[in-house]
Amino acid sequence: MAYNDYKIVKKKSLINDDNPLVMLIAINLIIFVTLNFIQIAYLLGNTELYEYENEVLRYFTLPGKFAHFLHEPWAIITHMFTHTGVWQLIGNMLFLWGFGFILQDLSGIRHIAPLYLYGGLIGAMMLLISMNLIPRFETASAAYVYAGAGASVMAIAAVATMLSPFYRIFPLIGGGIPLWIITAIYLLIDLAGLAGQAFPYHLAHLSGALTGVLYIFLLRKGTDLGSWMHT
Repeated sequence: MAYNDYKIVKKKSLINDDNPLVMLIAINLIIFVTLNFIQIAYLLGNTELYEYENEVLRYFTLPGKFAHFLHEPWAIITHMFTHTGVWQLIGNMLFLWGFGFILQDLSGIRHIAPLYLYGGLIGAMMLLISMNLIPRFETASAAYVYAGAGASVMAIAAVATMLSPFYRIFPLIGGGIPLWIITAIYLLIDLAGLAGQAFPYHLAHLSGALTGVLYIFLLRKGTDLGSWMHT
């Protein structure tokens, strides 16, 4: 499909912001800073780190055990905006900004938020399925928690790459690096992780990428899965 076919007239959306990419990054940053201030307060109060994790952080992260998830179902949303480490946050936000900026350049702002949401939801469901149905991980599922925007970013990366695989970035390096190469490296890192104990996490990320593939496939067939987010 031609590039111009994806030029979309911007409409007022339920996001109530002219740039959902900026809003998503802001939400991630605000939650990270807020949780860190709460953690500092716990430490200054001479309490142990596990108390902060049990009393605060657990309500934002996705538990690996399905029985625990049933008591905290909101975590299927909150986990995709929650990061437990600064490098995890920086990495995800840099990739979100990079791939999100390219996607907005190609198709406008309409698909950023739906892809972020669907990628995170499908990634979370696949993690729960793998942790509770694969015997190797089921026994340790009670100790696992999942957080971060990895699956959401993968969905956005997949769509941006499918729309324009030869979109070039870093033009000063040999005329630019095609987007598909960056995405391939990004995917290979997660594929390599499937061989270890972190299999459920990497499966969640790759499921996010497949969600993006399905999203753009249906869009090309005339079905916009993100239409409900716009008026």
